[in-house]
Amino acid sequence: GRVVINIGADAGVHKGDFFQVLDTQDLITDPATGRILSYTVRGVKGEIVIVEVHDRVAYGLKTSKFTPLVGDIVRPSS
Repeated sequence: GRVVINIGADAGVHKGDFFQVLDTQDLITDPATGRILSYTVRGVKGEIVIVEVHDRVAYGLKTSKFTPLVGDIVRPSS
């Protein structure tokens, strides 16, 4: 299935972009806003390629075998 990320064209995401899905720990969020303030990256769980982009959301397909979870953090692949 598709993997949904909560950034899209408004953040500069384009069809064909690659993102790493991170394995993180020590996640700290702002209790008032829910925004992520800090986390530690333990590694990369897998990668997705963006196949559909909207203003504030994008859809990707896995390029490797891994299990994405709600709340996973992504970053652009280098």
